[in-house]
Amino acid sequence: MPGWRQVVTEDDVDAPGGVAPLDGDSKVPLANLPSGILLGVTVFTANGNWTPSPDCHLAVVELLGGGGGGGGAQSIPGMGSAAGGGGAAGAYLRKTLQGPAGSYPVAIGLGGPGGPPAAGGTAGGNTTFGSGGGQLVAPGGGGGQGGGNAAGDAFTGAGVGGLATGGDLNGLGAPGSVGIVLAGALALGGSGGSSALGGGGGDEVQNGPGMNAGGPGAGGGGGGDQAGVGSPGGNGSDGVAIVHEYS
Repeated sequence: MPGWRQVVTEDDVDAPGGVAPLDGDSKVPLANLPSGILLGVTVFTANGNWTPSPDCHLAVVELLGGGGGGGGAQSIPGMGSAAGGGGAAGAYLRKTLQGPAGSYPVAIGLGGPGGPPAAGGTAGGNTTFGSGGGQLVAPGGGGGQGGGNAAGDAFTGAGVGGLATGGDLNGLGAPGSVGIVLAGALALGGSGGSSALGGGGGDEVQNGPGMNAGGPGAGGGGGGDQAGVGSPGGNGSDGVAIVHEYS
């Protein structure tokens, strides 16, 4: 009837279709929870192993590769300018695991260091989950190219992102922006690529080191040099792995 509710008594607990008894903390035991209840979230920022809890029947894994470092820049005083390219972001992956069992190794891709003046940045490392044929892989982003002296207009290549493999959703890491020199007088270091969880190093640097990435899996910015002092690229940031466990 409208306005009424059924009260389940202790006598109803053992009846067919009754309500499960509470545990010692006055909570429904995990084993009696309906499917789809979030049990917990584990975040890996360093290498490790993930083992599902006994009541986990489904897990959602998210991976992000390490970001690439930005390229460094080196100009010649009074003869031009230089700009490094931005590093790419790491790729993003999402995978649903039905009935996970055993232990899964997790490896976190490190962010690539920015390049020294005139040298390219280092690519970010791959973030992986599991092993063998079913391994999930989120590649790191490529490093930006180094920029040498340019007396006129010039462009310096940016890092390129890789494509994740093994997931239900396999993302492509965002590329960095190219470094630009205009008429040998203005240098614009390229911005780093932004990831699904972090911002790339930017804005474009005219005369100084590239900016470091601002969040997981993002690329570092390229350096800009208009004074001949040399400018290194910014560092990419480390990747991450996130595991959501459900009943």
